[in-house]
Amino acid sequence: MKRLKTISKQSIQLTRLLGILSVLKIYAMKVYSRQRRDFTMRVQPRGFSSALWIRPSGSDAEVIVQIFLDRDYDLSRFQPYKLHILDLCQRIRREGNVPLIIDAGANIGASTLWFAVNFPDCQVFAVEPDLGNFATLKKNAEEFPNIRLFNAGLWDTPTALSPVDAHGTGWGCRVAERPDGGIQLPSVTVPELLAADERLRPVIVKIDIEGAETDVLRSNNEWVDDVPLLIFESHDNLWHWLGTWQGTGHAFFSTLVRRKREYLSRGENMFAFLYPDAVEQAAVS
Repeated sequence: MKRLKTISKQSIQLTRLLGILSVLKIYAMKVYSRQRRDFTMRVQPRGFSSALWIRPSGSDAEVIVQIFLDRDYDLSRFQPYKLHILDLCQRIRREGNVPLIIDAGANIGASTLWFAVNFPDCQVFAVEPDLGNFATLKKNAEEFPNIRLFNAGLWDTPTALSPVDAHGTGWGCRVAERPDGGIQLPSVTVPELLAADERLRPVIVKIDIEGAETDVLRSNNEWVDDVPLLIFESHDNLWHWLGTWQGTGHAFFSTLVRRKREYLSRGENMFAFLYPDAVEQAAVS
């Protein structure tokens, strides 16, 4: 009964977002592609300017509901703060530099496209370690010249990583250091991303990497102090799947409190806005 209620709720949400014909096609393709997890189809979210590719056999439909129906990363609910971020982007451009958004844990690129469309003055770096997710992300980013892709796991230092599916769905892919071998993936650090172009100035860093946030923030984390907006989701509840305490909330807050910020929550996410006087200090330094 609980599963039927969940499916019914998802169907209603998808219908609101895509329309009944697209939802019927998704469920038909879900049956057809049961043995082909990499099969993709294109859908057009209502109210969004770009269509995108999803895999009907996985959790991609749930992802696009969060991004385009629930609008998880829509700053319009925080209007004064949104205007502040947009003003920062324009100021950075006037100075001859490039405002940067880092989307760590980009999945199939739904959040990446959201940022690219709503912040057209920004360069968007999308970081995603999972090969299946990255293949779909690549297709979705093809038409966006302001998006750059990194098939890597975000980490605090350069190292070799291996994928771990935290939920068993493909949605909850995280990475871990695996010196004993296995599938090897490259890592990338925030300082390495910022070093890609000396004109880059971080404006938004969104981190949703299924508990690996503790590893990203345990060292080499000075960059956090200069980020005007850091968006994160605490994954302390992953002990249900992994059987250990996570400490992601502690990792974020113990790092963020070094500078004065305001914290606003929406859904699963926390938005940490750096105070304007702290932003000015970061620009000077």
